Amino acid sequence: MFNTSLAYKLSDNFFYLFTSRLLFSLLDTYVKTVLFMQIRTLILFSSIWGVGPATAQRFYEKGHRNLNDLRDESSLTASQRVGLQFYDDLNVKIPRHEVASAVWFF
Repeated sequence: MFNTSLAYKLSDNFFYLFTSRLLFSLLDTYVKTVLFMQIRTLILFSSIWGVGPATAQRFYEKGHRNLNDLRDESSLTASQRVGLQFYDDLNVKIPRHEVASAVWFF
């Protein structure tokens, strides 16, 4: 017949592999989500005039996660404050025909 102790060992091994794989998958998803959020925030901060990668990382480590969090930051330089104040205007794409007409004007 079938050895019952072998069946228990196989079921224990299967359960261990299944749960460890499931936990690894959940942990992997969590880590990817956190890293994605961090990268997205660093890209946002780096798009502010006067903020580079190191400064963006420093802001992230201080707990800032969006532009509104940075508005009260005391360590912003004057150029960074201007870049934050006019963030939306500075990040608007200018149509090609407007650029061509401006080149002709100058």
